[in-house]
Amino acid sequence: MREPPLETPFASGRYRGHQQGSDTENTVMRTTALFAISLAGLVATSPAVSFAQSDEVAAPSAPEPGDPVAKREILNARQAERAQRQLAQDARNQAAYDATVATDHAEVHQQRAAYHQSLREYQRAQSDYRAARAAWEQANPYCRKGDPVRCPPDPETSGG
Repeated sequence: MREPPLETPFASGRYRGHQQGSDTENTVMRTTALFAISLAGLVATSPAVSFAQSDEVAAPSAPEPGDPVAKREILNARQAERAQRQLAQDARNQAAYDATVATDHAEVHQQRAAYHQSLREYQRAQSDYRAARAAWEQANPYCRKGDPVRCPPDPETSGG
């Protein structure tokens, strides 16, 4: 005897082209059933696993021999010594960094000064050339009129 079909989106006709008992409906129902079984198994085993793990209590270890206060003081002294060495190293590193930064700033300042000096010399040379060229053009009226035959050569290009 077969059970009546479950009400599914496929059976209710909400999806066109699918009839009750189609391959797609069977696949969806099988997938859903497998998922539900897997989930139930997971939920059922989870508390047991965590309960088993909580039963395992670490056995207390035997106390260490010697005076615990003296051991703590020795360990604290070692830690303080390491901290002092680290602070000294940090100070040396910071000093080296500061020296490097200062050197870099001095080099940049020197390079900028050299650049500005070169720029001033270039601008002075340009100004001197323009003045010499203007004087040469003034002294040679044929050049001003555009007569290339009677205009003497440019003093800058002729080497003179």
